[in-house]
This record gives sequence, structure tokens and C-alpha cells, in this order.
Amino acid sequence: TFYTLFRTKESVIDWYLDQIFLGFVQSIDPSAKQDLSQLCRQAVFFLLEDPGKIRCLTKNGLESALIPRMKKYIDLIHRLADTRLSPDDEYAGAFLAGGMVALVSQAIENGSALGQEEKDRLALLVERIISGEFFVI
Repeated sequence: TFYTLFRTKESVIDWYLDQIFLGFVQSIDPSAKQDLSQLCRQAVFFLLEDPGKIRCLTKNGLESALIPRMKKYIDLIHRLADTRLSPDDEYAGAFLAGGMVALVSQAIENGSALGQEEKDRLALLVERIISGEFFVI
């Protein structure tokens, strides 16, 4: 009966992640104008808010399942931020998705240090990286 609802285990993971991200999208105030870095910051904060949501994937080495979904969510975040997509945005989004997944996975792996201050710090770090404040090349 399981496979009458889901064709593969990956489709279960995708559904699960979509439910988590739907909660993030519903938490956004559509009347508040926000840029891409602010929305990505909020997405990371949302994922860290309840690390148990993602821990089951990280404990089983399934972080890679998060990357294509995060890429999809970054495309949605682009639309929420009302930013235009250029051909390079697809590649930049893929790069950003991998980085956000790695950051969230690392934070969850560190586990006990996920107090409010640490979540704020990591979410701000994402915004600083995206806006170019962290790395200068």
C-alpha cells in the first residue's frame, strides 16, 4: 500500500521536504518587500527552527536529496523576492542550494549548539554570503 501513494522512497522524501517548505512559504508576509538574501536567510532560519525535521535525513546520509528540492525552493524565493531570472541564476541557484544544505546539515550535526542566538547567527551568515559581505574575491 505504501507504493500506491508514493512511487519511490525519493518521492516520499520530496513530499516531506515540500511540506516543510510550504510552512516557510506560508510564514512569509507577501506585503513586505524583501530581497533574495533576506528570504534565503529566513529559509535557513526556518529549517533550523526545528532541526528534527531535517535530522532524519542528515543522520541517514540523505543530504543530497535536499539539494534539488532546495534549488526548487530558491527558484520560488526568486519569485517571492520579485527578482528577474537570468540564465546564470540557474547556476547560481544550484551553487547556493548546495551551500545552504551544507550549512543546515553542519548546524544540525553540531546539534546541541542550536540555541536562538546560533540560529540567528547562521541565518545572518547566509545573508552576508549572498550579499557579498562575507567573501571578497
